Amino acid sequence: MEGLTKRMRIAESIGLNQEYDFSEIHKMLILLALFLLLIIAVGVAITFGAYNISVSDVYRIVMAHMTPFGDLSSVTKLHNTILWELIIPRVLLAVTVGTALATAGAVFQGCFRNPLVEPYILGISSGAAFGAAMGIVFSDFP
Repeated sequence: MEGLTKRMRIAESIGLNQEYDFSEIHKMLILLALFLLLIIAVGVAITFGAYNISVSDVYRIVMAHMTPFGDLSSVTKLHNTILWELIIPRVLLAVTVGTALATAGAVFQGCFRNPLVEPYILGISSGAAFGAAMGIVFSDFP
């Protein structure tokens, strides 16, 4: 018991006992910053890759498909196909899967009130392994 109080005094002396109270504005600013970071990460993931597509071509292709003012005449059809049919769907799928996994982890942490919860608690890992094995055994893919 003596050692615990000594450690608590040391922690207090270096300022580790402070609790941070985030207001709603701080929470919104953090969420906004994380959303902007996600947008930047998506932009970087779309721009860089195995194919040498310039940033201006990426911008033109995305704007041509997202707005009625875009013009694809200055961009090659190969770059348009690679970006719009291969790269962008994969990046959006990665964002969606990451969001789903983060949400599932947050739900687990909330349900069990344990920040170190793992999927083995309810047998989720066993169910996922069984589903993967069934998919491998009964796949009809060539």
